[in-house]
Amino acid sequence: MSHLRHLSLAKNRINTVESVAFSSPINLTYLNLSKNNINFLYPETFAKLQSLETLDLSSNQFQKIIDISSEMNITVLSLSCNKIQEVPQDAFKHMSKLRELSLHGNQIEDVHVNGFAYLQHLVKLDLSKNKLSSLPEGWTNAFNSLQLLDLSENQFTSLESLSLSNTLPLVEVYLVMNPLKYLDAGSFSHLPQNATVNLVHESHESAMRC
Repeated sequence: MSHLRHLSLAKNRINTVESVAFSSPINLTYLNLSKNNINFLYPETFAKLQSLETLDLSSNQFQKIIDISSEMNITVLSLSCNKIQEVPQDAFKHMSKLRELSLHGNQIEDVHVNGFAYLQHLVKLDLSKNKLSSLPEGWTNAFNSLQLLDLSENQFTSLESLSLSNTLPLVEVYLVMNPLKYLDAGSFSHLPQNATVNLVHESHESAMRC
């Protein structure tokens, strides 16, 4: 098992993962635990997986962002299609190398101003299909590399409520299927200067359904 690199345990009925479950395949680079019934992971579950790059925990029963006890080297994390309700302070403190993060299809209503702290390398963030109606000033302060932000299918009624800085390096912002009530010239003044804002449905990654 020590030479195993890719492991998929998707589409099973797993509801319990022991803290030492991944003590043997320490060279894993890809781990897929999606479409199970997992609602809790011990903070030390992935401690020995220092080569892990992609972790897929989508379509489980998590109600909170997973708690990690030590620094991980993963660059891609999916927690989409769970039951997560908030992004608390320093939620990804031990995942500072993340480049892609999906929280699509949860029940997120609140994002702490420092919820995404430490994610200076993040390129793609998917918060689509949640219950967000506003985001706090300064919530994007850590983002030095963010290029794609998907906020489709939330409850935003104005562009101001996104609290986006016009200095962000964003290239694309998706706002499909939000109840936006008005747009005027001033609405765009705080958006990233070089970003394309998509307000109509197009075929892109957030088209995924839970």
